[in-house]
Amino acid sequence: MIKVGKLLLAASCAVLAAAACGCASNDAGKDKTQSINDVKIEYSTDGATTTLNWGKVDGVKFSVYRADTRYGKSKLLQENITSGGFVDEFRYGYYRVTARDEFGKKLRTFDTVSEEIDMFGDGVYVISPDDGVDGVNAVLDDLNGKQFSSEFSPDRYAVLFKQGEYDDKIVLRPGYYTTYSGLGTSPDDVKIRSLVNPNRESPINNALINFWRGVENMTFTSDSKWAVSQGTFLRRVNVNGRLDLHDVGGYASGGFIADSKISGTVEGGSQQQWLMYNSEMQGWGGNVWNMCFSGTTNAPTGTYPNEKYTVRENTPIARSKPYLVFTDDGYKLAVPNVRTDVSGAKEQQVEYLDDDELYFARADRDDADTINAALDKGLDIVFTPGIYSLDKPIEVKRDGTVIFGLGLATLVADNPVGCMSVTGGGVTVAGLLFEAGARSDTLMALIGSAGSAYIHDTFFRVGGASDENTRVNTCLDVAQNGTYLNNVWIWRADHGSGVGWDKNVGMIGLSVSADNVIADGLFSEHFLNNNVLWNGNGGKVFFYQSEVAYDVPSNESWQNGDRKGYPSFEVGAQVMSFEGKGMGVYTNFRNDSITLDCAVRVPDAEGVTVEHLCAVAISGGTIEHIINDFGGSVKNDPDDTNIKFVNLYSNGNGE
Repeated sequence: MIKVGKLLLAASCAVLAAAACGCASNDAGKDKTQSINDVKIEYSTDGATTTLNWGKVDGVKFSVYRADTRYGKSKLLQENITSGGFVDEFRYGYYRVTARDEFGKKLRTFDTVSEEIDMFGDGVYVISPDDGVDGVNAVLDDLNGKQFSSEFSPDRYAVLFKQGEYDDKIVLRPGYYTTYSGLGTSPDDVKIRSLVNPNRESPINNALINFWRGVENMTFTSDSKWAVSQGTFLRRVNVNGRLDLHDVGGYASGGFIADSKISGTVEGGSQQQWLMYNSEMQGWGGNVWNMCFSGTTNAPTGTYPNEKYTVRENTPIARSKPYLVFTDDGYKLAVPNVRTDVSGAKEQQVEYLDDDELYFARADRDDADTINAALDKGLDIVFTPGIYSLDKPIEVKRDGTVIFGLGLATLVADNPVGCMSVTGGGVTVAGLLFEAGARSDTLMALIGSAGSAYIHDTFFRVGGASDENTRVNTCLDVAQNGTYLNNVWIWRADHGSGVGWDKNVGMIGLSVSADNVIADGLFSEHFLNNNVLWNGNGGKVFFYQSEVAYDVPSNESWQNGDRKGYPSFEVGAQVMSFEGKGMGVYTNFRNDSITLDCAVRVPDAEGVTVEHLCAVAISGGTIEHIINDFGGSVKNDPDDTNIKFVNLYSNGNGE
């Protein structure tokens, strides 16, 4: 049985009181209807059948209706039930119960109950091809309307599509904090007409703040658009046609695609940077600053920096993100195996976690204690959409534990230590947003030593969502050898509530002290000191995007020893081996007088190389050197270029 609490549902007292007044004319009748007010529908399942219990009520008869899907039509299963319960040999129905008196007058209709509602809560919508198109579109339109411009909304949603081909009137338009996922074992199992990401900043067509959304594991049967920036993902998606990553005439600052097949051209257009990862496409269009391709067929060619492409034919080592599937046996979590020398979007070997191995956490009933208790029982965790305020860290101790989030479930550190510590080896963390509370230190720490950890589509935020001041010393601290980061965005907010040099204080985005850490797709922005501080040997970074803090008040307040400011990416002086490829660092200082000594700093060691590095001055201020003391200054000056490149820097020499 899935490890979730039983769902007890009751109508509001005001409605029930009105019903009681309308159907009772004597004291006995009042007592009878009052007993109806106290009835609760108790739902349970043994994995094959559904049992509804409510307790016997003298003189009252109950009827049970079932819809096979959430938005399908209900049919009467049985009426005139006096026993106080009902058993159905069906697991995933949506059940509605009504109560009538001996004269047939309706006393009450109870809220719909189902295993899926109990499992996922109100933030998840499970959709089937058998649902009516009008009902589905009504739900999707409602979500789009609520989340279209809600950049710091407290709401979180996930829409899950069961296997099948959907009506061509259904189009996905993901807004903030909304993820859309197919539940098949293959992307071809769920087919939808198209994906058209809504653009908040229309009509000027910018997608610069289209953050916090994702789509995975489905096929779109026509041309689609995914105009987004950081904190997003497109995974295990097939597009039968062209895929646009921008709106014509507007800017975009993304992004990430993995394990996907696009039969037409991917139009990068005005995207400033992008990572195509283990995917297939007909071709690529557009090259602004930093376009990276790893294990992707038909990647573009050209000589850097004339063409801003960094291409790696095969991905040396990869482990894809887990995904949720629905089968005849119920919900399972598919966990792909580690692969080497990967090219293209090939089907993968996976291990399935059955529902009796999973704990479905819900923000309305779970806290750090209940989640840690589930972990102590050996269960893996699926966080359903919501905001989880944690008065202590979630402690992941067991080797191989999987922590998986739906709808960008958000963990808020309401304690001095942080949201999560990982000491087990081989742990997977995917699909979560970690957020600083008022008393944070490290939002997430990987401090084990027994085996690699795998981090996918995991994002960190300091400030922006609350007027409350926040402080974090380090957002993500990696002290576990062999850790694998895949599409990680670490963001000290540059806009929103509670934002300012002394308000949302984030010192370091990512700190790495472990060896052989791999980051494929790393974004870290706006921290007061280093965005990334790397002190481990054997590290490899493919694709890095960073903006230095906008709000530096003065160089006097931003001194790094005798140097001006902090490099966005700094490799410790003791490190003997490190590789960085496809790295971009940008400044957008609001104070024109600010100077940054260098965008990237590395030791001049034989085993340390940085390939394809660009530095951009978007507005005021100056970057004196691109890497160490090499490369000319970069500033937004009409008499100079505001972007410069380093093709290769190795052992103290650059070109």
